[in-house]
Amino acid sequence: MALAAPLISGVFSVAVTVVNHVLGKQQAVAKEADAFMAQRQVELQHDLLQAKKRCIALEMELANVALQLTKKEEAAKQRRLKAAVEQLQLQIRWQRLERINNLPFAGLWRRVTVQNLVGAFAIAVFLFVLAACTAANLHLFFAVLLE
Repeated sequence: MALAAPLISGVFSVAVTVVNHVLGKQQAVAKEADAFMAQRQVELQHDLLQAKKRCIALEMELANVALQLTKKEEAAKQRRLKAAVEQLQLQIRWQRLERINNLPFAGLWRRVTVQNLVGAFAIAVFLFVLAACTAANLHLFFAVLLE
C-alpha cells in the first residue's frame, strides 16, 4: 500500500503532463513563463548595471578620500620636518653664541665693543651740540661781519 501511493501520483502526474501537452496548455504557460523570465532578466540586468555604477562611484569617492588623506599626511610631515629643522637651527645658533661667550677674551671683546659704541655715540652728540650752537649763533656772526 505504501508503494502504491507514490506510483499512482507519479502516473497521474505523467498523464496530466501528456494531456496538457496535447491540449497546448503547456505552450501557452511556457510562453508566459518565457516572457516573465525575459522581463525579469532585463530588470535584473538593469539592477546589476545600477549596482555597478554605484560601485564605481564609491570606488572613485574612496580614491579621492585616500588621495586627500595622503596629501594631508604629507603636509603634516612637511610641517613637522620644518619645525624640527628650525629647532635645530636655533640650537646651532645658541651653541655658537655660547662658544663665543665662553672664549677667554670674550669679556674683553665685549668691553671694547661697548666702549667703541659709547665713543661713537659721544662723538655724534658732540657734533650735534656743536651744530646746534653754531646755528644758534650764526646770525650774530653775520651781524658783526655786516656792520
